[in-house]
Amino acid sequence: MTEKYWYYCKNPTAWFDPDYPGTMEALGITIEQCTKVNDEFYQNWCNPPEGYEQVFDSEGPRVQLIPEPDYVAIAESTRESLLNDMRSATYTMSAKMALGRVLTDSEKDSFNAWLDYSDSLQALDLSTAPDIEWPEKPA
Repeated sequence: MTEKYWYYCKNPTAWFDPDYPGTMEALGITIEQCTKVNDEFYQNWCNPPEGYEQVFDSEGPRVQLIPEPDYVAIAESTRESLLNDMRSATYTMSAKMALGRVLTDSEKDSFNAWLDYSDSLQALDLSTAPDIEWPEKPA
């Protein structure tokens, strides 16, 4: 029994099964532009172990450990999104006050609740991400 093998090309990034040579030809790729790998390499790339991911770039195909998420950056983005929600919720009230209009008691209570929420968001220590207790949005 002959060993199964595959070809890959870096530019364009593609895999080719030698049992179907017309695929390479249809794309204008020659065998000289490709690298031959055994079936085990190909299968490992197609089915990476848990915690690993496929990469196919200018260095060629490989399997690499999935990097840890940047929890602080995620938390910063989340906080900015929540602050945008606060800005949207208070826009009309801010506009009224800028024009010298008086807010109703209900609007004042709501506005103050949103400002307290904003203060709480700004005071969060994001270096503890992902273990952050986010403040609850005002009703």
